[in-house]
Amino acid sequence: MSEWLQKKLETYFEDVPPSQGSLLTGKATFADLKLRAEGLLEVLGYPVESVAGFVGRLSITLSLTRVEVELSEVALLCSTIPMDRWDADTITQEWVEWKVKAFLTHELSLLGSLRFEEPALFSGLGAAALQCLAIRLKDVELRIEDTCSRRSKPFVIGFLLSSIDIYLGEYEGSGV
Repeated sequence: MSEWLQKKLETYFEDVPPSQGSLLTGKATFADLKLRAEGLLEVLGYPVESVAGFVGRLSITLSLTRVEVELSEVALLCSTIPMDRWDADTITQEWVEWKVKAFLTHELSLLGSLRFEEPALFSGLGAAALQCLAIRLKDVELRIEDTCSRRSKPFVIGFLLSSIDIYLGEYEGSGV
């Protein structure tokens, strides 16, 4: 199980160290993880790319009723993409399509029509896990540098998120 988890994490992190603990015992913790920066933010479709990223601690806790994931001491450095590498019309169109999908998904979920119904055992387990997932992000720092517009005076913006808890499905608990 630990090897499986380590391989999954290597999709997002470089040189994943062995975990402290094991998912077989209910909790696995990883420290000092370097994010694979390439392609991390491309899914958003904005003219920003990730340059470097770091996660101080990743903790995954499994029980029979829920999955809890905590990421702390997260730092992400991003940079703007030069205008010759992106198209404003494409970004605008993709953003509109994304918003329509998000709206429709939300409306369907309100009607109770959006359900995880997969016949395969493991797909069902994955869907069930998403129905009771808790994610905590602590001490997250995001910094975006614009080195394209004016190279002599780059623009920088950043924010620090102290803590946020995200619950999916019918999560019962007092926190992560």
